[in-house]
Amino acid sequence: IGPDYHSTCGIFIQGFFALGFALLSPFAYYFPYWRDLIRISGFLAIPAIVLVLFLRESPRYQLTRDRFSEAAKTLALIRKRNSFRNFESSDEKDEIENILLNSDDSDDFRLEKTKIFTDSENLSTDIKSSNSDDLQYKIYSFQDLFTNGGKMADITAILIINYFANSMCYYGLNLNSAALPMNIYWSNFFYGIIELPSYLFYSFIIQNPRFGRRNSMAFSLILGGISILVSTYCLEFDESESDYYETIAIISSFFGKFLIAGSFAIIYNLTAELYPTSLRSTAIGTGSMAARVAGMLCPFVLNLETYASYLPGLVFGTISIVAGFLGARLPETLYQPMLINLDQAKIFYDEKF
Repeated sequence: IGPDYHSTCGIFIQGFFALGFALLSPFAYYFPYWRDLIRISGFLAIPAIVLVLFLRESPRYQLTRDRFSEAAKTLALIRKRNSFRNFESSDEKDEIENILLNSDDSDDFRLEKTKIFTDSENLSTDIKSSNSDDLQYKIYSFQDLFTNGGKMADITAILIINYFANSMCYYGLNLNSAALPMNIYWSNFFYGIIELPSYLFYSFIIQNPRFGRRNSMAFSLILGGISILVSTYCLEFDESESDYYETIAIISSFFGKFLIAGSFAIIYNLTAELYPTSLRSTAIGTGSMAARVAGMLCPFVLNLETYASYLPGLVFGTISIVAGFLGARLPETLYQPMLINLDQAKIFYDEKF
């Protein structure tokens, strides 16, 4: 996906996840036995497993792994699929050559000669190294997120907390849908459907200079946490015979899900833009690991209602607000080109963080 659309696509594509979540309600209604529901869900995953076999690696990733010929073929395919048979200008050709020459960690290897030429059918790349033994690439790990400068370590720590908070609140609200004063199938369905307008809204708002990625995520976490606390308060202290507090609780809960879903979608895009190519997948994987830990802890947090019914909502709301304030410290990445190497990342952190 090109730079003009990768953020919007990264946000709105998660709408399919929300749609699947919403459709779980009718499936659960018609297949109430959990084993049958698991079988149906597993069967629906087969097409996704087959289709993923046709996906190509990112050209940036291929370049960092010395797979230059594959990167050239991928770039040629992208240009062909987008109806570009030749380079639009010499600037475009120079840009791709520059990417090849500065793909990642120039200290680890030296390129003596790079030549890129194109015809009506394909893109050929001839890259020769001064010494093939010099082409040694470092394999990055989780540890490198904390050993490449204090600023990267701080950013990583804040993102881990934000992943944890987003996942905790997201799955906490989903698992706690039965607590709402309405039919569980409808509450689960609306919890999923409410994400669709959320992704549509945030796919545009993150492109607005007044909000960007960082502020959109931070404010969503803060407001989402407040909404959860309001919903918890209304359900806990409703002693009237009217439906006034119940209505406020339902609206606040769905609004909280709207905000948390948007924040959870933004953080993946923000993470991808905060790290260079060599560490991008590691950073996203680390954040996802923190999110999975939070998801595993959700049932235990919900079990706190045996001590006090307001405790789960209090925990979810507080974690969300704290993470939101921490997330406001992250650098803004709107209009920032994707980082290629660690040197670019360090310069960016010095300027923005």
